[in-house]
Amino acid sequence: MFSKKYLILIIIILSIQFFAISQNKSGVELMNESTINTDQLEFSPTFYEDGIIFISNKPVKDKELVDKRIDKNVMSIFIARRGLDGVLKPSEPFSFELTSKLHEGPLCFDKTADNVYFTRNNIIKGRVENAKDGYIKLGIFTSEKVGGKWSDIRELPFNNHDYDFCHPSISIDGEKIYFASNRPGGYGGMDLYYSQKINGKWSEPVNLGPTINTDQNEAFPFIHADGTLFFASNKPGGKGGFDLYFAKPKSDDLWQDPIAMSGDFNSSTDDFGLIVDLDLKNGYFTSDKPGGKGADDIYSFHTDGKITEPQENSQPGEEIMFFTADKVTGSELEGADITVMSTDDLSTVVTDENGNVISLGNGKMTPVEATVEGTDKEGKRKMKLSKDKNYVVTVKKPGYKTKQFVVKKNDQRKEMMTLLDKADDCITVTGVVFGGKKSPLPGATVVIKDNASGESQSFTTDLKGNYNFCMPCNKDYTISASNPNYSSASTTISTKDKPCNPSTIVSSDLNLTILGAPDQLTEGSTFELKNIYYNFNDATLRPDGRKDLDMLASLMKKYPTMEIELGSHTDSRGSTEYNKNLSQQRADNVVSYLISKGIDKKRMTSMGYGESKLRNHCSDGVKCSEYEHQLNRRTEVKITKAPSDEDIELPAFLSEKNLIGGGMGSTGAIATLYNTLDNLTGDFAVISGSFEIESNAKKQIEILSKNGFEGATIVKPENFKFHRVVVERVPTIKDARALVVKLKNKGLASFLLRA
Repeated sequence: MFSKKYLILIIIILSIQFFAISQNKSGVELMNESTINTDQLEFSPTFYEDGIIFISNKPVKDKELVDKRIDKNVMSIFIARRGLDGVLKPSEPFSFELTSKLHEGPLCFDKTADNVYFTRNNIIKGRVENAKDGYIKLGIFTSEKVGGKWSDIRELPFNNHDYDFCHPSISIDGEKIYFASNRPGGYGGMDLYYSQKINGKWSEPVNLGPTINTDQNEAFPFIHADGTLFFASNKPGGKGGFDLYFAKPKSDDLWQDPIAMSGDFNSSTDDFGLIVDLDLKNGYFTSDKPGGKGADDIYSFHTDGKITEPQENSQPGEEIMFFTADKVTGSELEGADITVMSTDDLSTVVTDENGNVISLGNGKMTPVEATVEGTDKEGKRKMKLSKDKNYVVTVKKPGYKTKQFVVKKNDQRKEMMTLLDKADDCITVTGVVFGGKKSPLPGATVVIKDNASGESQSFTTDLKGNYNFCMPCNKDYTISASNPNYSSASTTISTKDKPCNPSTIVSSDLNLTILGAPDQLTEGSTFELKNIYYNFNDATLRPDGRKDLDMLASLMKKYPTMEIELGSHTDSRGSTEYNKNLSQQRADNVVSYLISKGIDKKRMTSMGYGESKLRNHCSDGVKCSEYEHQLNRRTEVKITKAPSDEDIELPAFLSEKNLIGGGMGSTGAIATLYNTLDNLTGDFAVISGSFEIESNAKKQIEILSKNGFEGATIVKPENFKFHRVVVERVPTIKDARALVVKLKNKGLASFLLRA
């Protein structure tokens, strides 16, 4: 008979209804998939084509398949597809070829989705296979899709009918399958194992070892493309019931210590069956926490950062002692200015000369800069740096060459020494790097190269876009500036025939063009949509991708004569034909979405290039990292007909009634402030930065105050994670633009919103 003990484990393991998206302080958005959840069990999602497949014991076609021995509906396989809006449609049975008289459980697919591996009761050729103890155990079976139907169902060779084998997850290369089993030789309860395909045959199972497995139950593994293992465990130390964990591979069969998922995922009840896409930002999991529709519900999630990285706000700063001294004499230098700038907080400038949003970049927030007014007599100064951020530290002192260095995340040093060279026999080379139309660009990399020797130095621009070198005299140099969201720029300068001392200044500004700005909207130019991602084997747009497409739609409305090609590219994994078809579906869906936003179909073409235009060496059969493969997965916009000169010279405002212009801010969030400024007066709001962390917004207010802009206010729209700094609300667009100019003159960027 069927194992009641195992069914209890199913119900415990398998055992939030948010009818709207819920965003936590950590930046994780959760949504109960209410269109598929019922008062029954819905659990263990897996990616499949344009939706998900999951397990449920709800009735199939109004006919309940009941296991009379336990008086419960049997578990069956269901599919739910997504519409163009990304919302899951009501589910339906997945495949009657895979349906038996008893229970089907969690399943997975290979890269091409032509082979499925699934859990079911041990029923061989319609006959029930009982274990020695009289119970029916679980086994792992496989089937191949032939002619659109699943056929040739067979069990994997390592199954043993006296024990349970379940919850398969296949590696992206199809060479390893991970699963749970209570076979002898484990550490207790259910353990996690893998089997490797060797010469086309599955090997004997290998236990993942005591780092992963305990004397309790470990189940529901999911192996990510980058090798990260996600699983559920009811071991002590969790929040309650089954909790979700992940573990990074160390080497060969060794794992790093598992880390519990955040409180966004784990609760006092059971949380399990997590899957996540290639970029570790979007996925699904199962939970029976309060507020759901049934015993177990499926939730989707999205996060701005990878779920294997800390989602909480920045760690409290730790004090670092900075020492500054003369490089030759070693004597302490008093009065050296030390500036720190977090490179993680840099925004993308997103305006043209008229203040209209044109960038499709993915900047986060306005840069945070703190300056210490000089070291003490011992050349010392303490400063606080967060361990979870990267910093550029700049040390300046009159009579000495400016020096920069990088402090990376999790740097364990408590003391840092800077040795400065005296500024003798050199000429000061300085300037400003601008982004777009004369907006200072912080965080740009400036490289100066000696044209004769080829030697070079680099400098990261400060908050006002400034760079500074003290270079040898009587030389010719090439200066170049770059930023990931901008085109590069370069120029040549000469220090020949000029007085050789630091007071001699050679100045050269460089202007970078935002990718997608009017200067680059020429026929044949191409730019990439950075945030267009898809789930595994899926052509449906995700919510985070639609933000960039909304920006593209605005750009198309702004330049009504412009025409484009949307090109989708995949990596090399999977067959050439499969990748081409998948990329074409993705490109078609992008076009369909833009049509829904009011863009004429005649202005767009879609092209699925598959793996035909790889950016690197990662072709078929070449071993590459997940990061290298990801470089090939992209969506590109090619300008097939450039905007007319009239369009560029006389740009129209974007059609969205709340958006007037843009500066430095958060991509995809431009319109969110609408109707949130009721406590202020005036029709137009001038915004000077968007910040995820409130303390950074407060720092921006301090910066504004120091520059003569008093009375700035922090506004945080409901259910939105960014804190906006409102400089002032004014009655007319003329007043607003005048204020923007004043801010620019102080090196402070801003954008406008109609209130």
